[in-house]
Amino acid sequence: MTKKSIVSLSALAAALSATMVAPAFAEGTSIKSKTGKSEVVFYGQINRGILFADNGTEDEVFFVDNDNSSTRFGFEAKHSAGALSFGAKLELQVESNSTGGGIDFGNTNGSLGISERVADLYVSGAFGKIFLGQGSSASDGSSEADLSGTGVVAYSGIGDLAGTLSFNNSGGFGVTVGDVFSNFDGLGRNDRLRYESPSFGGFTFGASIASDDAFDIAANWAGEFDGFEVAAAASYVDPGDASGVDEQYSASASILLDNGLNFTVAGGEQELAAGGPNPTFGYVKAGYQADIFSVGKTAFSVDYYEGDDVGFAGTESTSYGIAAVQKFDDLGLEAYAAFRNYEFDSAANDDDLTAVLLGARLKF
Repeated sequence: MTKKSIVSLSALAAALSATMVAPAFAEGTSIKSKTGKSEVVFYGQINRGILFADNGTEDEVFFVDNDNSSTRFGFEAKHSAGALSFGAKLELQVESNSTGGGIDFGNTNGSLGISERVADLYVSGAFGKIFLGQGSSASDGSSEADLSGTGVVAYSGIGDLAGTLSFNNSGGFGVTVGDVFSNFDGLGRNDRLRYESPSFGGFTFGASIASDDAFDIAANWAGEFDGFEVAAAASYVDPGDASGVDEQYSASASILLDNGLNFTVAGGEQELAAGGPNPTFGYVKAGYQADIFSVGKTAFSVDYYEGDDVGFAGTESTSYGIAAVQKFDDLGLEAYAAFRNYEFDSAANDDDLTAVLLGARLKF
């Protein structure tokens, strides 16, 4: 990256932050339902940034939607009936120039993508909670327990920062970051039937079934103790007959100390239906949160990812990154900056890919 590029990006980031310092709606604003029998909440976020990337042969500047936590909006309706609560949730993702899809070197203007994130009905009571429709599976997030405060721009799903950008390959085929970096995060969001148990001492358990004979089971734990806070998750997944994967395992854990230090680990493995080496990944992260400014927490982190046979047998994918996030609590705003280096070791690949992302997320 040239000094001129760095200065230009810094100026653009400052301008972006300045334009977003304005009054924000209260997060989760209630509106009146047509029937008058439900509480309806409107919510959302906009997450935009400037991405500079270099694959050793080409470099580009992109104006992007940050796919680590995409731009979205939604409605949730809640209704109580005695000991039971009923609800419905509709959430859409609206991304223009997503870091996770559509952009690449030589193509700085990706398409506008509008997609369904959640279209869900649920009922909850003393028995737990049952969901029906499109939404998170029980295992969604099992690789992503993270108390660092920098998850908006750096977490175990490191491919989200530059997913469709291509490595410089001497072999002539276009391997992208997203092809060879994965955190095996359960079944993700799906059309499914899901059960989630009540909390037992901070533990919750869940299971989902989906089409194509896919199913999962998961456990989560969260707790606050004298001097620290913890979060952990683990899952087992059968992704279904057409996935090419027989079984998948993933887990993650994170601890935040009262002094601001925090540590995160994650890992996973897939067993392929066709045999061969099983893809695996591991992820470690160390961070620090501090009250440097009165407007909100400042968080820093460094992390490292290593994947074996992810996407292609006999390959290794490694990445390291640094990130900083500044919260503006009264505005519902986070400003962030991150640097990441991606390395893909194969017979055809020559150069690392580096990326810098500067941006802000505003929640409403």
